Amino acid sequence: MLSSRHIAALACAALLVLAVIYHTNSLVAKSSYGNIALLRNVPQLSYAANPFEEAQYNEQSKKETPESLLFESRSTQSRLTDNSAASAALSSTRPAGTTAATAVDTQDSHAAQSKAEQPLQPLQTQQQLQAQPAQEQAALSSQSPSPPAAKKDMTVGTGASIGQCPPGRKPYHVVMTAASGTYQEWQSRIAYYHYQKQKRLNPCSELGSFTRLFNTPGARPDSLMDEIPTLLVKQLGHGRCNECDHGFIVMNRPWGAVQLVESSYFDEKIAEEYILVMETDHMIMRPPPNDATEEKPVGFGFYYMISTDKKLEPVVRKFLNPEIDITTVDNVGPSPLLIHKPLLRKLARPWWELSLKMKGDSAANQVFGWVLEMWGYNLAARNLGIRHTVSKDIQVEPQGTGTDDMETKYIYHYTFGLVVPDKRGKTWRIDKRQYYGYYPADNLGMPPTCSARSGFIITSLFNEASQHIEGWQTQRGGREGRSMRGRNDLASNPAASDSPLYDLSKLPLEQPGLGELLRGTGPWNWGSLDSLYLFARGVAYASFGTNQGAMGRWSVAAGSTDQLDLELCDKSYRLTFADPTAPWAFSSLNIDTQAKGHGVLPDVTQHLQTMLPPPAANLRLAHFGSGLATGGNASFAEELAGSGPWSWAGNSPLAFLRGGVLLTPWGRGNWGVTRRQGAETAASTEVFADFAGSEHTVRLLDSMCLRLQSSRKSDGDRVGIEFLGTQTVDSVGVCETARDLL
Repeated sequence: MLSSRHIAALACAALLVLAVIYHTNSLVAKSSYGNIALLRNVPQLSYAANPFEEAQYNEQSKKETPESLLFESRSTQSRLTDNSAASAALSSTRPAGTTAATAVDTQDSHAAQSKAEQPLQPLQTQQQLQAQPAQEQAALSSQSPSPPAAKKDMTVGTGASIGQCPPGRKPYHVVMTAASGTYQEWQSRIAYYHYQKQKRLNPCSELGSFTRLFNTPGARPDSLMDEIPTLLVKQLGHGRCNECDHGFIVMNRPWGAVQLVESSYFDEKIAEEYILVMETDHMIMRPPPNDATEEKPVGFGFYYMISTDKKLEPVVRKFLNPEIDITTVDNVGPSPLLIHKPLLRKLARPWWELSLKMKGDSAANQVFGWVLEMWGYNLAARNLGIRHTVSKDIQVEPQGTGTDDMETKYIYHYTFGLVVPDKRGKTWRIDKRQYYGYYPADNLGMPPTCSARSGFIITSLFNEASQHIEGWQTQRGGREGRSMRGRNDLASNPAASDSPLYDLSKLPLEQPGLGELLRGTGPWNWGSLDSLYLFARGVAYASFGTNQGAMGRWSVAAGSTDQLDLELCDKSYRLTFADPTAPWAFSSLNIDTQAKGHGVLPDVTQHLQTMLPPPAANLRLAHFGSGLATGGNASFAEELAGSGPWSWAGNSPLAFLRGGVLLTPWGRGNWGVTRRQGAETAASTEVFADFAGSEHTVRLLDSMCLRLQSSRKSDGDRVGIEFLGTQTVDSVGVCETARDLL
């Protein structure tokens, strides 16, 4: 029998071995998506593209040649080869007696599938140069965090020692539904990498252990069994039997869930009391908090899962218990989903059976389409009396050109592709469907300058994972691409010449006197034209309704104190103001000295000697590039004053006019630095913008890209605002209209 001294010695030796293993395997990169600068917000597309793992992929996407995919590499197009050497090495790290179909705590096996040679550099931010010197890159690489001390007395699924983390946490087990094939394989590896990274970086989070719920024909294993903790379940057969997919491969998701909850694995191997259901195209950017309760799961609010939609409602009612109010159906699906284990056990088979029933119904099959299985879960849950906490932040699904609304999100779901044009007329694209039969390159190029933040995040997350996963099946053939962003210093930043701030800096400043008094005025009534605006930095704009306008330029005439030169739609005009100290009316001539009518500024609110009325009358006038964000001393309001046109979530024109007048596509509003007779005062980095019965706070996101963000006071809803003043927004039709009016 061992003495207490022997036991203590053995315990110390065990801890030493764990520490050595931990140190050897540790290579967590410090990089976090949250370090990326806020770049650009473009409105999301309104169409409801397939939100699912497709079984029948877009044929055109399959047929695209490598040459047609800008910035993408397909240098290695071979399918996955046997990785027996890597598998053998990985197997050696598994605890004795652990089988391939067992979920294990990943704390000590994190780096088993990672490249240990070099830690990944942190994601570059807006303040970093596009092309950093080698010494800067080396300095960034050195910032990877040191591995924590070897674990001891680990609680199941917590990743931290007992007593080190605050009480009250509810660890959840991550279950990732997956299918066979190269397409799902590389996605699974990326998803697992980011799970491991976040678990390591956040040891006191509620991330628990991990299981890949692997639907495969005959429950056959694959080459990832020693890399990712896996439970094998049988894939549905083809056809229309009770255990067939009915031509809809996504039916394997509820079928896999049934096999999971009815297996001994569910009770014996999953120690956590909660489950996070995710998919292979999910990347965890930070651990989601477990806001689920024993009675109420947490699901993501899908915009295409609205039960009262006119097209959906008749079919929803068909499968909803008649005594249930249809407005109480939550717009959630089965993934991502945080749910109590007993509740998932209760739901799995009704979810499967209702999905099967819907698949046999022609109306449901046609109306629900690719989201039929989501409705199977949704309505099965509601019929059982289950309501959800609907979260808008548990995941984000960027599409189109992307979104800046990323800072509060937990999971990146790349079900939609991103397509971003650049100034050269080329197109940058990233879409999982580009890599249907092979792995993506491990150095995909970054999006164009001032693209939406989501494009930089997905590319960085892809590159980070692929550069650290052992045996990634693609050589380095991708385009190196550009970095996130450069410094706001226009003189030292080679990326800046491609930015709106650089273009704006080339426009002339307003002259003191007449120029500053005219900054941010409009609409001017001029002849038959009643929509002329004179914005900061000499930007002229003639508006002809939402998203339609002609851009021009204006400046005080050389050597004059009462005349202004205006260029609009390739025509030149000279405007003369009778009183340059109160320039609210003018006469005009064209370049041929022909009289072109009188102009007047009818809005007396703007007839001020200062930009804003009291108590903000002492507001100075500045320009973008001279503010606090770029090392200057001007407030955001001083930079923003009189500027335009902007677009608000893709709708224009928006402008911050003289007298605190806010021009919006939805009518007139107010902007400024105070609200409610001075009861509220904006910070120096913010302004208030109120219209249509809502109050908003606007702040600068990216000075180089001239990107703003508005936050609505009532609910925190965020909207991107983009500067249009350096763009060419005229169309032939718009300018022809302007010429006719002038």
